[in-house]
Amino acid sequence: MLGTVLKRAGGLGLGTALGQGAVLLATPWLVRLYGPANFGMLALLITATNISIAVGCARFDLALPSADDVDAPTLLRLCALIAGAAGLLVAIIAALLAFVGAVGGIANHPFQLGLCVLFGANFQAASSMMLRRGHIRAMAALRGGQGLAFVVLALFPSIGLMWAQALSYAPGCLILAAMLARHRHGPSLAATAARYRSFALLGLPGAILDVVGYSLCIWIVTYAYGTEGSGAFSQVQRIVGAPLMLVSISLGQILLRDTAVLRDDLPKVQLLLKRLLMMLAGSACAALIVVAAVGEPVLGWLFGSQWRISAAFIVGISAAVFIRASISPISAVLATFQRFDLALRWQVLYFVSAATLFGLASRMLTLDGFAAFYAVHEIILYLIYLRVIMTVFRKA
Repeated sequence: MLGTVLKRAGGLGLGTALGQGAVLLATPWLVRLYGPANFGMLALLITATNISIAVGCARFDLALPSADDVDAPTLLRLCALIAGAAGLLVAIIAALLAFVGAVGGIANHPFQLGLCVLFGANFQAASSMMLRRGHIRAMAALRGGQGLAFVVLALFPSIGLMWAQALSYAPGCLILAAMLARHRHGPSLAATAARYRSFALLGLPGAILDVVGYSLCIWIVTYAYGTEGSGAFSQVQRIVGAPLMLVSISLGQILLRDTAVLRDDLPKVQLLLKRLLMMLAGSACAALIVVAAVGEPVLGWLFGSQWRISAAFIVGISAAVFIRASISPISAVLATFQRFDLALRWQVLYFVSAATLFGLASRMLTLDGFAAFYAVHEIILYLIYLRVIMTVFRKA
């Protein structure tokens, strides 16, 4: 079973790797073309995209891979409607905040912000429907196309990083529209939403806490160390952590479907997750050794003289990303058994811890020190998460 999961995840990861590989190859040009401050603004927009991908469909996209056949088209329409409303609401709020001068920065770009929310949520809904149908190659092409589109657009300064980020997710919106055109009939939206309400009522609050808690780090780094600091922080996360995170994200999506198929065979599910965790943890340890040995000279050459990046900074961020990449995929089993209560407890803990400790640490530590603190925080919290995830087999 592990071989099947890895094969399917490998196909999905290959497409994603193609897109992110293009970003990596273009990085020497992009970092010299835009500089750290522009990448700091991009980091803020990426957090908005990540939030929209996670919660922009109110978690009904999570129900798509295992929903009844009759409900799937209506769930897809529900995702599209919620995504549209979310994108419009975010754009209006950002415009109002910018108008009254309450906040600056990302709020000064309400149109790009709204499009990122809309396109990101629709991108996720289209991907979930493809996963349901087993169209792994199509998912891989969609993922790869996003990275390639970002690079092509970002290479034109007249377009810029922020528009490149927003528009790179637009193909998902077009694919979703084509899917909706082929499925015009089904149960009512209200009845379908009621049947799958646990995904929104129980899954959405925890998902919001999770993704906002994760984004807090970038927001606090931006506030404490400026856009140059957040630009360096986000780029190291993206470049160094990308390979393992690509595998992690792909595995997580495949497990949503495969653990649903194996739902009645708990020992088999548990064995699959344990073997997968061992493989990911081993890969993470090996990657961290490589990063510690060659990370500073390689990234120093890659980013150029504008960027000041130390070995301690790189290792700290890498350790944090790697522990998340190792444990996050197996959390798919919580959705399979609809144990959103277990996830929510940890997500509340993470949010409270991040909101409290990251702010305190940023006031007392240098950026390198903050990176080390961030690594320790993530290791402790994700080991707690692992223990929470595995309790599902005692309570199922």
